[in-house]
Amino acid sequence: MRRTILITISFLPTVLRGKTSMGYLVFGVRVLLGVFLIWSGLSKVSDPRAFAFVVESYGIVGPTLSLWIALVLPWVEIVLGFAFVVGIYIRLASVATMGLSIIFGIALVLNFGQELPLGCGCFGLGQDPEVVGWLDILKDLVLFSVALLIFATKNHYWALD
Repeated sequence: MRRTILITISFLPTVLRGKTSMGYLVFGVRVLLGVFLIWSGLSKVSDPRAFAFVVESYGIVGPTLSLWIALVLPWVEIVLGFAFVVGIYIRLASVATMGLSIIFGIALVLNFGQELPLGCGCFGLGQDPEVVGWLDILKDLVLFSVALLIFATKNHYWALD
């Protein structure tokens, strides 16, 4: 048992350097995260006023700041997604994604158990009211964890930086 743990621990730095087949897995995860962020941003960018209503429904910021967030956040997500897909500024994009995930997580925790009239706003406007629950927080933790894995990995495959 101890030998297995030592092998696993000694293998981890190699994985994080991207020199094994795990590097291909991290590459795939990086591209999927990029597509996810692009899709998320594109779903919000077409109707900023409606998305501002979703942001305001969290009860954290007022209408003016909600509109600014609705105008900027989708484009930030699209740019971050593009960085992950193309492989530029990967570590910076990872840190920014982790920062967004922390902000999203705080908003979700503050609204835990409450009903949001148009859903969480993760992918634009939902059609039905949605209660913030554990699944929403779990999704946010997965987003943070994936960004952290990408940040911790060095020498990414097919990256320009």
